[in-house]
Amino acid sequence: MIAPNVSESDLLKALEAEACKRSLAYFVEATTRDTWGNPIQLHDWQRNHFIPILGHEPKGRRVRFHAPPQYGKSIIMSKRFPLWLMVNNPLLRVVIVTYNEDFAAGFYDALRSAVHEVSQVVPGFELTGNISAGLVTKERAAINDGTRSIVFATIGTGFTGKGCDVVIIDDPYRGLEDAMSPAYRKTVESFFDNKLFPRINEQTDIYLMYHAWAQGDIGDYAVTKYGFTPYRFAAIADGGENDPTGREVGELLSPMRTVEHLESLEAADPKMYAAMYQGLPIADGDRPIRTDGIKVLPINSCPSFVNWYRGWDTAYTSKTGSDHTATIKAVFDEYGNIHLRGFRKERVPLNQITDWALEIAKADPPKTHQAVEMHNAGYAVADHLRRQPGISPWVVNQKVTGAEGKLRVRLIDFINLAYAGRVYVYQEGDYQKFLDECETFTGLIEGESDDLLAALAVILLAVKGAKSKHEETNIINRHAFKLGLGK
Repeated sequence: MIAPNVSESDLLKALEAEACKRSLAYFVEATTRDTWGNPIQLHDWQRNHFIPILGHEPKGRRVRFHAPPQYGKSIIMSKRFPLWLMVNNPLLRVVIVTYNEDFAAGFYDALRSAVHEVSQVVPGFELTGNISAGLVTKERAAINDGTRSIVFATIGTGFTGKGCDVVIIDDPYRGLEDAMSPAYRKTVESFFDNKLFPRINEQTDIYLMYHAWAQGDIGDYAVTKYGFTPYRFAAIADGGENDPTGREVGELLSPMRTVEHLESLEAADPKMYAAMYQGLPIADGDRPIRTDGIKVLPINSCPSFVNWYRGWDTAYTSKTGSDHTATIKAVFDEYGNIHLRGFRKERVPLNQITDWALEIAKADPPKTHQAVEMHNAGYAVADHLRRQPGISPWVVNQKVTGAEGKLRVRLIDFINLAYAGRVYVYQEGDYQKFLDECETFTGLIEGESDDLLAALAVILLAVKGAKSKHEETNIINRHAFKLGLGK
């Protein structure tokens, strides 16, 4: 029976508002539109397994979870969940943390633009403010205690204030480079230790959402040190741990991607697929180079590529026990595979390095780029090669600055190719020393043997810095690889 003086329309609106308060799933569907302006429909995994993880009342939850990109996790977690919390309790304080200001600004814009939609289903809902100060409900503003309802922060800056009730960390990493960088990993750990946990209480809920790029990263840190509960929503069920959906192996998480599409992503980049779609950290935190993805072949099977690059890493001293001077030659074929040959790694006296380098460079095919890192004896090597007819135009001075100074960062493209099985090593010179470096390399240990890898890193930077690629060269390399033309 409808109460006197209450229209059916008003009653329906009141019921809808109450349903929005009680159910986050209902709230998301009622306040969110797709690209064409239609109300979105949640998938079963979101409604039945993901949303139940999120509580409307803080109880000290510590949750770490992974879900594939563009599967609708952020729209729920970072763009609607905070508003739903405000609808149920406008005095709650939420902090949204991500890796940089631009990403934080995206969440701010999404929340501000959603306020109108929320007010249509929950009359009287208001949220005002800006990204620097944060957003505030009218109820919290009335307290006038200087705190905000929703604050936006980054891993680097942290957040200040009088505490928080819910913390949402939506992707602390930009990608693999951050996850595998010891320095950045320490930055994220410091955020947890020195900025986050000193500002929370026992009842604060913390939700960490990220892609599992590397073993021992912040996700593992959160579980082992702070007792986070892990959940893993793999794009295709693989029978692994922490999957709350109870799916059979091979069953899709969502109809958003077909099995064929996911398999094509895996074939193109297995490491990326495993990290972003399956939540599996293939990129090991200690041994990042997957040596079983390197194909070792006789030198006479190397195709007749053009546009080779030779990289040089020179020692800083000739003392016994110091690092070596090393050089390596590389080329990319039309399909993006990398081919490596011409390995040399020796302890060369400083007064002999220029002649040693010239002897090797003269044996290279014409127009081979000589990429020399500008440090140690590299200046002398580059200057000497630049004086030689036929070699001079192809000498590349490669400067290394900032984050590129970390060898592990500079080798990311090679690490990716090794995981994808797209590295070809030809048995020439000190190739076994190169394979040994790949096997033992961590990028974390001072003084480890990595000279040939450092020479390869010089090439990767030089190729990346090249202004253009000549199609003629690509066509020649493509046919050489397909035909298997030797030298």
